[in-house]
Amino acid sequence: MGLAEIKLANGGYASSLPALTLNKGEDTMIEQTQEQVKKIILWLGGEESNSGFVRLLPDFDWHHISYWEKQVKSLDFLFKYAVPKLEYLKLYKAEHHLDYGVEVTLSSKKVVRLNPDPALALFWAIWEVVKK
Repeated sequence: MGLAEIKLANGGYASSLPALTLNKGEDTMIEQTQEQVKKIILWLGGEESNSGFVRLLPDFDWHHISYWEKQVKSLDFLFKYAVPKLEYLKLYKAEHHLDYGVEVTLSSKKVVRLNPDPALALFWAIWEVVKK
C-alpha cells in the first residue's frame, strides 16, 4: 500500500516528500511504555477491561498490553488504524541521517520525529499529538 493511498481525517491523502534535515528528538531510541501504548490504542477507539486487558474495536479480541506493544511497532498496523485519523502525514528519509522522518498534524498540532525505524518515528510523532 503506497502512502498516497491513505485517506486522512480531513479528506486529504498522506504523501511522501523529499528528504529534509532535522534534529533528532529525545525519544528517537526510547521504547514505548505500556501506558503510552495503551493510550494510543484507546485513542484509536479501543477499550480497557477491568482486568487490564485492551481491545481495539471492532477487529480485535481482548489482549494483554504486551500484544499491543508489538502491534504499534508495525507500519502496517499504524497505517491501517492511526494514519487515517491524522490531518496530515509526511514520511521521508532524512538527509545526513540514517533515520526516517515523520511529520504529522492533528488538531492543528504539528510534530516531527526522526528514528532509524520508520514505525517508531511514526509512533513517536503520533504520541506527541495525542498525549495530554
